[in-house]
Amino acid sequence: MPVTGVVVPVAVGAALWTLAEYLLHRFDMHSRAGRGETARAHRAHHRTLEVPALTLGTWVGAGLVALAFAAGGEPLVAVGWMVAYVGYELTHRLIHVDGRPAGPYRRWVRAHHLHHHLVDARSNYGVTSPAWDVVFRTYRRPRAGAGAAGETEAGKGEAGGPGAHARWRRGR
Repeated sequence: MPVTGVVVPVAVGAALWTLAEYLLHRFDMHSRAGRGETARAHRAHHRTLEVPALTLGTWVGAGLVALAFAAGGEPLVAVGWMVAYVGYELTHRLIHVDGRPAGPYRRWVRAHHLHHHLVDARSNYGVTSPAWDVVFRTYRRPRAGAGAAGETEAGKGEAGGPGAHARWRRGR
């Protein structure tokens, strides 16, 4: 099998995960109705900035999607999906526990995600990639250097910072 026969389906699986990450975060976790368990847990995560607990349900959900890809004859798409999912879980944890990230991607991803938490909860829904935020016009550039010390331009490190984030928490 040529390399592209492996790389392309794995990349497709990873890209599909980033799309699912964006859609779940924007339309389930930030649902205006906000009555589901996922939305309630996510609001608590926004209030406290604590690292969310690993739950069996999220791993089972991701695994079931991977199994569906594999059963549909796309095992390499399933591999890409799960590798990207595990990458998301690890990245999200590092964002919240590593206050002095090393390397340009880790500094950027922390600033990007903390902008979502502390400045504007209606932006930057993609945790590991800005691609879908760009496509759906929800990307906002974080302030240069933000996130290295756990703060962004308007939030100054407080989970209940001003602006849209506070309005979202109140359900407006």
